[in-house]
Amino acid sequence: MSDLPSIENPHETPLVSDAVRASIDTLVEHLGALGSWDRAWCRRGCRTTLDPVSEVQIREYTPDDAEAVLALNEANRPAVGALDLAGLGALVEEAVWVPIVVLEGEVVGFAILLAEGAGYESPNYRWFCARHRSFLYVDRIAFGEGAQGRGLGSRLYALAVERARRHGRPMMCAEVNTLPPNPGSYRFHVRAGFVDVAHMRPYRPDSEVAMLERPVPK
Repeated sequence: MSDLPSIENPHETPLVSDAVRASIDTLVEHLGALGSWDRAWCRRGCRTTLDPVSEVQIREYTPDDAEAVLALNEANRPAVGALDLAGLGALVEEAVWVPIVVLEGEVVGFAILLAEGAGYESPNYRWFCARHRSFLYVDRIAFGEGAQGRGLGSRLYALAVERARRHGRPMMCAEVNTLPPNPGSYRFHVRAGFVDVAHMRPYRPDSEVAMLERPVPK
């Protein structure tokens, strides 16, 4: 996958805070005038001594990843919706990007992103379709327990924002459960620049989601 080559870093304690790490992601995100190779090179250079992980790769989904993706999805319920093999295949067909996060040779995370015009019947996706002519929608993002809190989600979202910018999509959209609550994911999205614009209960009276949006810089 061309967005981010495999990155090899030494095992070491992070030298800076999450705030500084987020600032570096923001800087890389705004290097739109550079070519894709230059942005990847800068991201690699910025991370060489700052990441607590080694041999991180973000690549495109392949059918061989299905078993790992379904296991990660199940481990993250109810923060993400249920998914079986047929449902995964249908989502992959509709998606514009399905990044797979590999850490030290193991699939530890994934995301499924759709754009406007998909045939996806999710009421949450349809709600955003009614609001925006063009957008990038995060249907789900999930990581294994050992990969959480290591900056991988922030890196994945920085790449997603850059993809949205390249394709002229001015808004990123997502939702997070508020009933049952998912405070960790909500805080993560707020740190990533998302704003809470509405709350909905599209499935059951005891199930609620916060609808989140993040403008994409030009």
